[in-house]
Amino acid sequence: MIKEQRTLVLAARETPLSSIHLRNLKELSMMPGVKIIPPMMTFYHRPETIDEMVYHIAAKLVEPFGIEAREYRRWNGL
Repeated sequence: MIKEQRTLVLAARETPLSSIHLRNLKELSMMPGVKIIPPMMTFYHRPETIDEMVYHIAAKLVEPFGIEAREYRRWNGL
């Protein structure tokens, strides 16, 4: 993906992160087209079910590809 200059989304979940993980993520974060989106749960949209939580994380992961999830609400601040 990087060689072809296409969007690459990484959902780095492994914890604890070692210094090698962090170094590699830092290097990747500086490359054009690379998005690092940790699959962290957010609660500003007030999910009521596990399905809503999974939907929200999945919607965040596909957003960089121009795929819009109908019920996804992006955080716009207070």
